[in-house]
Amino acid sequence: MDDFVGRQPELAFLAGELERARAGQLRVVTVEGEQGTGKTSLVRRSLEGLRAAGSGERVLYASADEVEQAVPFGVVSQLLDGLSADAHDGLLAQPAAPAEPIRVGGALVSVVGRRAAGGRLTVLVVDDIPWADLSSQQVLAFALRRLRADPVLCLFTVPSTVAGARSGATNASPLQYASAVAKLMPPHYTRAASQSHRMPWPRI
Repeated sequence: MDDFVGRQPELAFLAGELERARAGQLRVVTVEGEQGTGKTSLVRRSLEGLRAAGSGERVLYASADEVEQAVPFGVVSQLLDGLSADAHDGLLAQPAAPAEPIRVGGALVSVVGRRAAGGRLTVLVVDDIPWADLSSQQVLAFALRRLRADPVLCLFTVPSTVAGARSGATNASPLQYASAVAKLMPPHYTRAASQSHRMPWPRI
């Protein structure tokens, strides 16, 4: 039995966001739901076939963990693992400095910008984004402020148990730039219970 029976509206919604990103509009989508609602599986299913397309589209994955929040750049490091060493120029290899998140954020913008200049889509996926280490959140927020006109899609899963994850987002959080949200309910709920909607871009 297909685990995604009944999830077609959410898959169609994410497919629409993917096309908007391909057209050169940054899209930041949060997929919210309780544990076990299939947030991660839904995101991965929506991206199936991207690498096989041979178009240069790239999906970079990372997973945050509450117990690793003290690891600097832990999430960003995972994302960069999806790129070749020459593509990201060893941007985490330099000694730490007070403005480190800004430097790393600038380098990330440069890496993604070079791909965008060639018309290549970059997809950033972070599971459980509220648990990402502070430096990674700062890097992502810095980058998103500067990639609004680039073919970039960000998919962030957010546990519904993290109360006010978006509404309480600070300037250090990439969640403040969410342009769309898909809220998943457990599979046994009626389909009308799940919601997907787009939001106006936050003013900065």
